[in-house]
Parts: sequence; C-alpha cells; structure tokens
Amino acid sequence: MGMVKEFALWGIALNVAGVLGLFYFGMPFKIPTRGALLIGTEPRPGALMWERIYGILGKLALLAVLSGAALQAYAVWQTP
Repeated sequence: MGMVKEFALWGIALNVAGVLGLFYFGMPFKIPTRGALLIGTEPRPGALMWERIYGILGKLALLAVLSGAALQAYAVWQTP
C-alpha cells in the first residue's frame, strides 16, 4: 500500500474517532455551567470535575476531526 493511501486511511480513522467523540462528549462548552443543572441552582458534587474532563475530551475530539481532514487533504494533494 502506498504512502498516500496510508495518509488517507489514517485521516478517515481520525475523522471517525473524532465524530464519535463529539457525539459522546459533545462540543466544548462556550458557557460553562459550573456544575449546576440550571442557572441559579447549587452545583452538584463532582459535576465541575466531569464538566472539565468532558470539555477537554470534546476539544481533543474536535482536534481529531481537523487532523483527519488535514491528512485527507494532504493525501489528495499528493495524488498524481
């Protein structure tokens, strides 16, 4: 298998992993809830930690999608 096909396949794999991660973890929050269910309610115990973890994992999933697209674009650009 040629190097160009490997870049394309790794790009597809990163895109699939990133999209699945975005569906599971959600897009990174623009307005953090600080652990509360509704505005004005008390924060739930441990919710702030999970909000931060999901925010980081959502950003990593978005980075995977962008990296996969870049690898696929590079593979198309290298095709004769």
